[in-house]
Amino acid sequence: MSFSSEPMLCLPHRQTYMRRTDIAVSPGSVLLFGVFEQRSEIDPDWITLFGGDNAYEIISGDNIHSATIPKYKDHPISLRDQWILLDFVLHLNASSIYVDITGLPHHIWMPIVRVCFESGIETNCIYVEPKSYTYNPTPKPGEFFDLSDRIQGFSPIPTFARLTARRAEDSTLMPLLGFEGIRFRHLIERTEPSERDISPIIGVPGFELEYPFHTIEGNAAVLSATRSWQRVSYIDAACPFSLFSYLQKFQKRFADRHLQIATIGTKPHALGAMMYAMQNVNVELLYDHPVRRKGRTEGMAKCHLYKVSDFLRPASGH
Repeated sequence: MSFSSEPMLCLPHRQTYMRRTDIAVSPGSVLLFGVFEQRSEIDPDWITLFGGDNAYEIISGDNIHSATIPKYKDHPISLRDQWILLDFVLHLNASSIYVDITGLPHHIWMPIVRVCFESGIETNCIYVEPKSYTYNPTPKPGEFFDLSDRIQGFSPIPTFARLTARRAEDSTLMPLLGFEGIRFRHLIERTEPSERDISPIIGVPGFELEYPFHTIEGNAAVLSATRSWQRVSYIDAACPFSLFSYLQKFQKRFADRHLQIATIGTKPHALGAMMYAMQNVNVELLYDHPVRRKGRTEGMAKCHLYKVSDFLRPASGH
């Protein structure tokens, strides 16, 4: 089995630090964050850097269409209504906004990042890698890690719903693969693509040297059954901009294709897919809304700063 892919260079809009507090924050900046596990806990010194009034925790509930921001409203706000989200963003009166996506689920951070950028405010994202993932004590073949309790099922991410009349044969399915092969299997069962129209993407290099091998083995059964191993591409697991550039090149080559991008891999890859979907109506995001397992990761590793506005504003002219 062999794979090949054109190497992707990460663009300079990504900066890597040892910890969040190493990031230089300009006056008037606002921090948006959520806490789920150790690596998403916010150090008091980080809050002080912004000022207590400029740090907003966002709390996820059971409803994937709403979230609660206690410092802003005492009741959940809709994530599907861009005007409601815009009211919140304008309320912040920020010179720049930092959205720490580490502890936030996709259905919250994606619509918020989108509205922050589209409102014209300088928008940045932060992501902290885990030091390690929790191994499954009783793994089935390919299920090394204990990451999700269950999957709620595929449904549109708020503000990213697409109505398409495209035929299935005009679409390319691009799964951004992670460790959990069951999510890839459910995706294939749900979309029923033809084998030739599946183009998976695996994060290489991974957060750690061995992670791409875990990804391949975790998804091996579906990669083999669909023969999609023949079309795997490798893109830096921590660089959303490399993924964006890859998608851009792919669509230039296949301009008539409708892209269905399944964000079931790393969060940086999901950020790259989200940014590309913002710029292209011919792109559909697919997401299965897993219920994340408590204690799924341990510790904190590298911290990445992604300058979304700096990257997208020039890209919007393409």
